[in-house]
Amino acid sequence: VFAQEGWVPAQAATLDAFAWARLAAPRQILGTYPERHQRVNEETGLFEYVFHPLKTKTLQYSFLLGQTSVLERATIADFVAHAPRQALAYIISHKPTCEDLTLHFHNANATALPPIVFSDLKPIMLQGKKMDQLHTSVGKKLWNARRERCLNRLANEYRGMALMPSRCRLRGNATQLLEREAAGDANIWPYLGGRRGDASLVSAAEAAATAADDDDAAAPPPRQDRRREETTPPRRR
Repeated sequence: VFAQEGWVPAQAATLDAFAWARLAAPRQILGTYPERHQRVNEETGLFEYVFHPLKTKTLQYSFLLGQTSVLERATIADFVAHAPRQALAYIISHKPTCEDLTLHFHNANATALPPIVFSDLKPIMLQGKKMDQLHTSVGKKLWNARRERCLNRLANEYRGMALMPSRCRLRGNATQLLEREAAGDANIWPYLGGRRGDASLVSAAEAAATAADDDDAAAPPPRQDRRREETTPPRRR
């Protein structure tokens, strides 16, 4: 299931990236930046909302926002059928602050797996503006307070912190990478599989064929069998 907010554009490269990642990780929720995390407040002992995981020492995240997500139908069915009733009721009565958190919390509790983020597929950057984000309508401080309230309610309902931390960040938008390459950005070649100055993508098959040709050219010529052939003299009559 491809779930997306109406204002977020989807490029073909985004759909392609989701398609192959879905095959590799069928039980995990896939999504785009921005990712979020949680940690324990040492003073209060409660969980607090980490708005920028990339600015922390661990670089870990544990859930994604609901702007763009891909998940199995079975994941949605399990969420609707088995999530705590009070958690689902809270979603309805407190829109829109807790639906994405609850979904990630439930799936992590059921699978013990974290979500997967495509860090280079940033819908906000593709859209070119930030005013459509929900937290800007009420202010970041109030939004974070609402999210923390939801986070601690879920930890209580699930009897512990179920969210699984991760530092896995994938890259999937070849279109954006090629645009950066055309602009002269040389730091993207590790993601393209090519060499600096090469304007075309190098596929894995082409790279393997090139490596095989190079190995054949560098290999020494085959050794000749210099042993003398044994001959049997003709019999005399």
